[in-house]
Amino acid sequence: MVLAVLLVAFMLFTSVWTNLLWYRSVDFASVYTTELWAKILLFIGSGALMALLVGANVVIAYRLRPAYRPLSVEQQGLERYRAVID
Repeated sequence: MVLAVLLVAFMLFTSVWTNLLWYRSVDFASVYTTELWAKILLFIGSGALMALLVGANVVIAYRLRPAYRPLSVEQQGLERYRAVID
């Protein structure tokens, strides 16, 4: 697992470094860094928005849950068995 993460990180680094070197060679390094920062901020913003939406749904589902769940057929049988034993 660690090896796979290192491999992906290395491939990502080489891709970014190669693109940066190419953009520098044509004197447009600021274009690439702007594009890179835009992608990073969009990723973080999308993740934060999704975390907010999922968190809100979890809170709503928790508050709207029934106070008591009805017993299933198996649980009803177990309750009758417990009552007989008691």
